[in-house]
Amino acid sequence: MKVLLIISQYRWSRHMFIVESKSDDQEYLKVSQKLIEELEDYKRISINRGDYNYGDMQEPFFGGMKRRHNVNDSGDIYFIPCISITHALKEIKEYWDTSRRESRGYKKRELEKSVDDHHNVAIIRDIVSRHFNIL
Repeated sequence: MKVLLIISQYRWSRHMFIVESKSDDQEYLKVSQKLIEELEDYKRISINRGDYNYGDMQEPFFGGMKRRHNVNDSGDIYFIPCISITHALKEIKEYWDTSRRESRGYKKRELEKSVDDHHNVAIIRDIVSRHFNIL
């Protein structure tokens, strides 16, 4: 089983999922692009809809499942291959610590509402689970 950490970021908010990765590079790329499209549809503000941004998850940037891939759009999406679930948990701790630091302090009400509207953990989990098996 190949272990993959998927992180959805929107402003200071990060939701992290350890998933079972597809074993074939092309299948992994295809499934990841579908996930990206759904996440971008949800996370983008309606006036910012347009072409999908696949970041590293497109040719010629895609380097297979052996390396980390980033997508920068309305919030970032990270695909991080891990050698084990323990490795994924260590990565999660680092990102969790970063999110805690970034979430401190005063936030404008409209920014907090934007995070609530475009980065709900239940919706993100549902989207991820349609494309990957969450462990």
